[in-house]
Amino acid sequence: QELFDMLEKNHHPIYPDGCFMAWKAVRKDWTDKHTGKIDNSVGQNPRMKRCDVDDNRRNECSNGYHVGSIEYVKGFADSDGHIVEVKVDPAHAVSVPLGEGYQKLRVESYVVVREVNKDELFPSNYGGWIEEEDEDDDDDYDNDDESDESSWY
Repeated sequence: QELFDMLEKNHHPIYPDGCFMAWKAVRKDWTDKHTGKIDNSVGQNPRMKRCDVDDNRRNECSNGYHVGSIEYVKGFADSDGHIVEVKVDPAHAVSVPLGEGYQKLRVESYVVVREVNKDELFPSNYGGWIEEEDEDDDDDYDNDDESDESSWY
């Protein structure tokens, strides 16, 4: 439930395969900020044993790969480091720490998709943040057996 709360609160985009988008701040040499040992260059897929990821959400900083929302990653980005977009399978999500306001997630693995320029880290650049009113939302529903599958997400 905590994962769904995080994804909803921060409007994390969902890929067609059911994985979700998150972000990670890394060092200038593309390694993780904590140990400096994990390669986070584009295409990498860091993995650890699930039992090595802390599943206790009461622990703020603990074992596991950390990914997060746009707001979370902005707070960890250095002027000489990088921000990467990562793709996470929900099955690899372990815990959302309580004190972070649903901004951070500990996972057992992710895939580095691309580098993101800090200037593009605005919710409006990642669909789903701006609510648009549907002008015809009252009258368009009919109960035909044929449905427009393209509207299903």
